[in-house]
Amino acid sequence: MSPDAGPSSLLFRPAERNAVSGDIPAAESRRIEAKYSFPGADLESLRQLLYGTCRRVSFNHSVSTVRSIYFDDHRLTACRGNLDGLATRNKVRLRWYDNVMPDGQAYFEVKWRENRVTGKYRVLMDLSQPLESIPYRDMPDALTEALPPELRPFALRYSQPIVLVEYHREHFVCADPRFRLTLDYDLKFYDQAGTTVPRCRFGFEEFGATLIEAKGPVGEESQLSNFFKPLSIRPSRSSKYIRGCVAIGLVGSLG
Repeated sequence: MSPDAGPSSLLFRPAERNAVSGDIPAAESRRIEAKYSFPGADLESLRQLLYGTCRRVSFNHSVSTVRSIYFDDHRLTACRGNLDGLATRNKVRLRWYDNVMPDGQAYFEVKWRENRVTGKYRVLMDLSQPLESIPYRDMPDALTEALPPELRPFALRYSQPIVLVEYHREHFVCADPRFRLTLDYDLKFYDQAGTTVPRCRFGFEEFGATLIEAKGPVGEESQLSNFFKPLSIRPSRSSKYIRGCVAIGLVGSLG
């Protein structure tokens, strides 16, 4: 660190197991992704449906708890781009797993979409202090200093904390391992507007919301619906960020 570096330089640092030399991490394989909504569904019935074509896998815990802080700009460009169905759009978030607040590390992620193709840039960050003690006003500069150059504009442009999203997730891998599904439920949203640091207080629960996300290789979109047979179901607009914006009152109903 240079002698005149500010205190924000100490807040985030790329973890050692990231890409060598600080180069931008490769985007996760380009893929297609579809989300399916099952309001009020019985979880065990959905598990049994998925067991017909998939096997369940675990990462640290049989059920993961996922928490993400979504960032946007003052105009809610990322949110409104999703609602308007823009072909090219991005979402920016900090994500961690299982702990109420991250235990020393969190992922900075940029999720991108180009028409029906999606991908994600992900950088694991070491935190110099608990996330709940890092002021939001310091995060854009601190992240910009720590991120690879190609990702810095995202941290600067999408600098406003909007909503913290929390849910439980179960993972499934299909017989063809190129296809993966996740079962998400117990969605809860915490408004971050007006808070000076990350907070998980007074959340808004979306009762009965159950989502399945299906991911697979580009060009095989038609295969995704096969995992839900004999059900006939269409993908829905179930972005958790958008659902969070609805829950905290920033935008109207998804319809």
